[in-house]
Amino acid sequence: MFQESFQVVVIDSDSRRRAEFSYGLTNLGIYVIPCDDMAEIAGRWPDRALIFVEDTAGNIASLKQQMELTRRWLPFVAFSERPAAATVVAAMNEGALDYCELPLDPATVPARVAQLSSAAHRAEKVFLTTVRARCKVEQLSRREKEVLFSLAEGLSNRSIADNLGISPRTVEIHRANMISKLAVNGTSGAIRIAIESTLNV
Repeated sequence: MFQESFQVVVIDSDSRRRAEFSYGLTNLGIYVIPCDDMAEIAGRWPDRALIFVEDTAGNIASLKQQMELTRRWLPFVAFSERPAAATVVAAMNEGALDYCELPLDPATVPARVAQLSSAAHRAEKVFLTTVRARCKVEQLSRREKEVLFSLAEGLSNRSIADNLGISPRTVEIHRANMISKLAVNGTSGAIRIAIESTLNV
């Protein structure tokens, strides 16, 4: 994922702090894209970069949304001042590869990139798998989705029919249509896509 020559995106609403960190990275020979907020980077989404994002004002949610729109995953590190343990855990659960407490030290970035390389590769694979699965699921009708996720919960056709207020035969029809649209060989393949689509990325 990373090479010796890499770029860093810094998303930070504090202009002075952003400038100091960006300046420090530039002095290390790192190409920096400083941004005030997510809207600023959305229009020029890089192909490959490490993102340092301020954990505030829905930045992480917006970052993930942009990744899904572009279908291009970028590793990111969240940061804030004196973060609570729950804050760090929440960010990591949302896909952050690491969490930094302010102030940020530019000198630690090259070593951090080296440490995150393998984790970034694994996270990218999960992200791309999940996005592809979600795109497939979005092709289904509302009822086909209901049947798919009911199957993923281990329910039988009879139970699904009872829960949805339809006949078992109608469940079979939705099931066959769903398998066809997902282009899988059978129910197990459909269930795998359902599970992949719900992974937290």
